Amino acid sequence: MKIASIDIGSNTVLLLIAEVKGSEIIPIVNEYRIPRISSCLSKTGIISEESITKLFKVLTEYKSIIDEHNCEKIIVNGTQALRVADNSKQILDDIKSQFNFDLNIISGETEALYSFKGALSSFTDNNNYVMIDIGGASTEIVFGNRSDIFFKKSFPIGVVVSKEKYLLTNPPTDEEIIIFNEKLNKIFNELAAIDFQNSQIIAVAGTPTTLSALKLGMEEYSESKIEQSIITDTDLDYFKNKFMKLSYLDIKYHYSPIIVGREDVILAGTIILEHLMNLFKTDKLFVSGRGLRYGAIIE
Repeated sequence: MKIASIDIGSNTVLLLIAEVKGSEIIPIVNEYRIPRISSCLSKTGIISEESITKLFKVLTEYKSIIDEHNCEKIIVNGTQALRVADNSKQILDDIKSQFNFDLNIISGETEALYSFKGALSSFTDNNNYVMIDIGGASTEIVFGNRSDIFFKKSFPIGVVVSKEKYLLTNPPTDEEIIIFNEKLNKIFNELAAIDFQNSQIIAVAGTPTTLSALKLGMEEYSESKIEQSIITDTDLDYFKNKFMKLSYLDIKYHYSPIIVGREDVILAGTIILEHLMNLFKTDKLFVSGRGLRYGAIIE
């Protein structure tokens, strides 16, 4: 069966078209766009008309791709931005009217579970894993294995929210970064009491995949090369110190084309990822390009 899975995130909108044979997911098409529907959401409480226009442009393009591939099933999931926006119901109705897509606005815990299942789909063992999914407006953490989930939670912090609330200067000041780290301590405080020892760490979503692509010197993103690649604490410290000193324009100039669309949020994501690695007391993690859109198919 050929299935299309769309993940409408707070920053990116992702499309996976895959052939599903039993428990095997064979990717055919992977597309991503960055309409950033959570832009200014934390200030206004709504997804702006400009963001909706960008989103619908992406969905128009994706519908055309889906139709070309004659997909038998279409899954569309929305996450944190659509969970909290006051106008999400109207957007849901308009998407149904214009595209005939049934948009599911899933809970934070469901998002975490889908991302965890997606991330594990390229690993074959039954070890314990901690999955980190840093989105635009939320971060999901899941601790478990193929048989059991020990902990799962969606935390209300992501790269776009971090940039709009805490890292206000371009580039951020030392004081802003100190305050941001203090905020992360409070948000993720409960994780310090959990024993994550003897667990492998997997990070999904745009921050780790972008950092891995930069580390590997990619000119063009390749999911197959990213999958199960490794980022170390040394890598994170290196990139963090580089990004802290550069304006958005300079980041885009030095790290194009891979960084384009993330140049203003990559520092926030790098700091969050480093903070979580420190909490988990690990010096390395695996990177996966398989997240929610894969997990939604598995589920």
